[in-house]
Amino acid sequence: MAPPTRRDVLVGLGAGLAALGATPLTTGRWPDAIGIALIALGAVALVWRRRAPVTVLVAVVLPVAVYYWLAQPDGPAGFLVAVAIYTVASRTGRTRAIGIGAVLVVTWAGLSLWLWDGPGLPPADGYLWIVGTVACGIAVGAVREVAAQRAEDDLRRRVEAERLRIARDVHDIVSHSLSMIAVQAGVGAHVAERRPDEAAAALRAIGAASSSALTELRATLRVLRDGDAATPAPAGIDDVVRVATLAGLTVRCTGEPIGDPAVDGAIARIVREAVTNVVRHAPDATDVEVGIDRHDDGSVRVRVADDGTPVPPPRAGQGLRGLAELAAGHGGSLHWEPTADGFVVEATLSAGATR
Repeated sequence: MAPPTRRDVLVGLGAGLAALGATPLTTGRWPDAIGIALIALGAVALVWRRRAPVTVLVAVVLPVAVYYWLAQPDGPAGFLVAVAIYTVASRTGRTRAIGIGAVLVVTWAGLSLWLWDGPGLPPADGYLWIVGTVACGIAVGAVREVAAQRAEDDLRRRVEAERLRIARDVHDIVSHSLSMIAVQAGVGAHVAERRPDEAAAALRAIGAASSSALTELRATLRVLRDGDAATPAPAGIDDVVRVATLAGLTVRCTGEPIGDPAVDGAIARIVREAVTNVVRHAPDATDVEVGIDRHDDGSVRVRVADDGTPVPPPRAGQGLRGLAELAAGHGGSLHWEPTADGFVVEATLSAGATR
């Protein structure tokens, strides 16, 4: 059993001092040495109330019952029992708490009747406080359970969001890099005999792309292994443009980075995925326009348009779904559609709204 905390010690000490100090105020006399020792026993037992609530309840009830049986001053020694009952009711199941409360009511009523020397029956308020304490403990326990469930649900949502983010990162890295490698491998194979210099350049591009992909993939997997590792930064837009140029595309960019690392990273991922899709799905495309516009309300618009052959609206694949989740995580949205001149991917992000 774990040792009691400072808070547990303070609760036990405070309950014991309260029960002992209030006795002469309510009865006009102090308990004798035996009575003080019995109250002290109950207070010491309360120190472990959160570790073993039911056991501590029994350990508190016994010395308090003996205290009253020995005709000690009829003061607030029962307060120690109230603290133990509250702990049991707030930290065990509702059914169990009600059952233990019922047993205590019967036991306390029997003890009161046994020790009662006045006319008639002892007053009911001598033991009905148990009912009120149990009810209060059950209510607090229910509130605690709701709070714990909400915290668990929130943690589950955060874990799911992190899982999706890592899956999206891995998809982006692998999809982009393999697309570029495939293009350069095709170029190298085509010009290997006639233009060896271009073939060598293609091989160098393949090496650079694979090395960059491995670096990002290792950083992403490090997050899974270490948990607290920093989120790997995606390739910047300049790197995307450089690799796309090797694939035969002319990429023109307008606009500047925002200065927010999270938003700039999201912009780079959106541009990278959109350009990768051009390489994979629009082999006749030659020009790609990338525009980054920051509006006065703090939102940022990212637009990637190519001049490839227009196609019917595609069903969203992993890449586009991942971009939509990425934009939503930055308080924005994603839209894509074929146009008269090619295909457009447009995202709106809200700077400072990263979740």
